[in-house]
Amino acid sequence: MALVNNSKTSCNTLGNHSHSNAAYGQYTQHLQLLNSYQSNFSISDDSIITQLNDAIRYATSYSPFYIDNASWHEVDTIEAFQHLPFTSKADVKSCYPFNLLAVDFSNIIRYGESTGTSGQYSSGFVTKNDWLSNNLEVCLSWGKILSNQDILAVAVPYELTYVGADIDRVAEILNVTVVSIGTNNILCPWTRLVNLIKTYSITTLFCSPTRAIRLAQLATEAGLDPKSSTVNKIICVGEPSSSAKQKFIAESWNAKVYNHYGMTEALAVATPCEKQKLHLCSNRLFSETLSPKTGSPVPLGEMGELVFTTLNTEAMPLIRYKTGDLIRLDHEPCSCGNPHPTFTHLGREDDIFEAPDGLHHFSELDTVLFSIQGLEPYFSYTVTNNQTLSISAFHTQTNTEDKSLTAERIRTEIRKTFDIEANVSVSNNNEMLEIIDNCSKPGTAIPSSPLMSQQ
Repeated sequence: MALVNNSKTSCNTLGNHSHSNAAYGQYTQHLQLLNSYQSNFSISDDSIITQLNDAIRYATSYSPFYIDNASWHEVDTIEAFQHLPFTSKADVKSCYPFNLLAVDFSNIIRYGESTGTSGQYSSGFVTKNDWLSNNLEVCLSWGKILSNQDILAVAVPYELTYVGADIDRVAEILNVTVVSIGTNNILCPWTRLVNLIKTYSITTLFCSPTRAIRLAQLATEAGLDPKSSTVNKIICVGEPSSSAKQKFIAESWNAKVYNHYGMTEALAVATPCEKQKLHLCSNRLFSETLSPKTGSPVPLGEMGELVFTTLNTEAMPLIRYKTGDLIRLDHEPCSCGNPHPTFTHLGREDDIFEAPDGLHHFSELDTVLFSIQGLEPYFSYTVTNNQTLSISAFHTQTNTEDKSLTAERIRTEIRKTFDIEANVSVSNNNEMLEIIDNCSKPGTAIPSSPLMSQQ
């Protein structure tokens, strides 16, 4: 990776360059930290224990939540650490607004909140060191994907979130041109983004997978063939992206598709590499993959819940934080050279269903649904209290097949693949497209929003 100055001239090393713009001074001060990230990819068990104990000692000394709980203490082994209690999402929400803040508020340079889709908000606090450490770690990843010839459209929410501002800063360090789009902005509705792609030859989109799919449809409606556009890279964030969905996006745009994974509680959790793999940010987070039912470690390759402990976080340290996200760690090291573990992000722990051969995740249903002709590439999956799987799908505008026949085709494929029965409903696409066109983030539709695709 090369960091570059503001003259659009790239450098080949991290240590031998200068920034003529004084605004970059705060970043150059952290190049030593960035180099230390590169040199500390492999960490011994003894070193991990030291870092974990440092994190525990810091949290129990400065975070009101951990000070008030005597259950967290220093350990001698990884096994002993795995017997410490978890920090749950309910804990984090109960601490709103300040009970997880471990520094004086005057040291906070950024504040964010969760979207509160469950009815409760959770706070996020970031110090300057937290922010720059995260920026620079993301640079290590994105610097292998982007160059100073790229033009990046950042089409993610900016309000009360970090991710848009984070990627703006990363792009500045890498000297990538940024077009800050946001989501559902009256000044930049979907059609304007399509025009920006044409006018400024945008090469890279940073957005949710659903937005990437819908934007390709709207580009086609506007007379721009997405496959022939200048977009050649799409970095997805904000929702899980199954292999079937990634394949669909890649084919829709004739572009490479990457995933980026973060959250309000910890900034970037995992970043993409040039091999299109997702690497855990092990320099900043100690991660565990545990059975959601037993809390015990699962073998490599098996589905488990991601649990992490922050290692260097100043503002909001977390010990054994249960993310509620299911992942599957890969067996083999990545050929990109980054030894941090790679994994597949499956989605939420509630998004599972049972079949005769065991538990499956909703993402596996995408493989079936994306293969059925005549359906919009948007699906809704739920499991009822009696463990019945329900699927909602939508006809494309040109599909004239009787909806009951389409539903039976879907049920047949689900039966063949998973040996289970499913309730399937098929509808027209109008209402579904209206919801997608008016949501800032998946699951946060704004019913009264005026931003329709017709604009």
